[in-house]
Parts: sequence; structure tokens; C-alpha cells
Amino acid sequence: MSNIQIIAIIIRLFSISLFVITLNALPQFISPLRYNVNILTYIHAAVLLSGFIISILIWIFPQTIAKKILPNENEVTEVKWNNDSIASTGIVVLGIFFLYRAISDFSYWFVFMLYAIGNNAPVKIEPLDKISIYVTIIEFALSIYLILGSRGITNLIMKFRGRLQ
Repeated sequence: MSNIQIIAIIIRLFSISLFVITLNALPQFISPLRYNVNILTYIHAAVLLSGFIISILIWIFPQTIAKKILPNENEVTEVKWNNDSIASTGIVVLGIFFLYRAISDFSYWFVFMLYAIGNNAPVKIEPLDKISIYVTIIEFALSIYLILGSRGITNLIMKFRGRLQ
């Protein structure tokens, strides 16, 4: 298996988890529909629909996404599992895991704020909630950095390991 094929499998797993997260949010969307429909209902529907569409697109095109993440890799050649390829693949996997967590946390905070604004409820965000929101932002930024910058991070790790040995 090549690095691209491994990342494509992980991307498909991410697609499944994103679909399940979106499916899990569906009952919270459907239950208030019997009481009232307003602009926030349409925004929530758009978010759910985009979650389904993104998960389906990721499922259909995992190889294309993997090639964008690892542009200098060859799809046909087998990976000789050296330290560089293991570290690079592991960093991308870690980035996809953080992205999964960030999307999950973001969807929670988005729906929380959406319903607080829609019900004209006074929103008092506790300090722990603020920290959780900041952590979600940091998770998202870190996941994007890990996914897109895996090669540079791997080179940095290998240079650092070379100095220690």
C-alpha cells in the first residue's frame, strides 16, 4: 500500500464518522419543527445538509483528497516503511482525528448558540465554556496544520531525532 492509499482509507473512515455525527444531530433538528419554523431552522437545516453532502463527497473522492494532502507521493509505488513515511502518515492520521473532534465540538457550540439566539434566551457563557470554545478553535487550526504540513513536521522531527542520536 502506498501512503496515498492509506490516507484514502483514513479519509473514508472520517467520512463515515462525519456522516454519523450529522445523523446524530438530526433528532435535535426534527423535534422543534412541530413548534415553530424560523430563519434559524433553515440555518440548522443548511448545516445538516452540508454535513451530509461533505461526508458523501469525501466518501466518493478519497483518493483525490489524499493526493491533495500528499502531493509529492506516487500512488502506484509501494511504500518502503521507513521513519519518514511512517511519521508523515501518522501525522496526517493525527490531523484527521483532531479534525473529527473539532467538527464535533464546533457543531455542538454552533447548535447551542443557534438555539440560544433563536429562543431569545440570555446566553451566559461560563469560563469553562469559553475555554472549550477556544480549544475547539485550536483543535481545528492544529488539525489543518497537521494535515497540510505533515511533510515539514516530519522533516523537523527527523532533524531533531538526528541530533539526539
